[in-house]
Amino acid sequence: MSSTVNVVQDDMPLLFGKLSKAEVFAAVPPGTFSPAVKSWDAIYQAMAHLPDEVKDLIRQANNRKKNRSLQKRREIRQQEGRRVVQVVDDSSESDGEERRDVTKFMQLPSEQERRTCIQSFIDATSNKALAMFVCVVCAREFLTANGALVYHDMFY
Repeated sequence: MSSTVNVVQDDMPLLFGKLSKAEVFAAVPPGTFSPAVKSWDAIYQAMAHLPDEVKDLIRQANNRKKNRSLQKRREIRQQEGRRVVQVVDDSSESDGEERRDVTKFMQLPSEQERRTCIQSFIDATSNKALAMFVCVVCAREFLTANGALVYHDMFY
């Protein structure tokens, strides 16, 4: 009997193909495998005792999975053939927009550009720039800290 099991186990990769355990269990009727069958070795041993109809169900599930995989590959190849490369039109100048030099893409900025960016950030976030715009939470914190926050009974 062990030689029969070995022959069956040698055929299992052909039978299962790329199916996962869950896919094998889903392909056969409920109750085909006992609940104790969880590992591939246990599945191989149980397969030696299954009827050919059940093995055919597993083969069909494997073939369906192969066909889906092949169909997906075909679709990907077709999509690759349809891809269009966008070409940047350098011939026309856009209205009022500064042209970017694409040869400098991913290059570090010069020291002068870096300092200009930092100064622009500081100017945009300085006290003077934000003096007109104070959020409610900050205003309350400021007034509470300086003792100028007054509670009115009418609001409580």
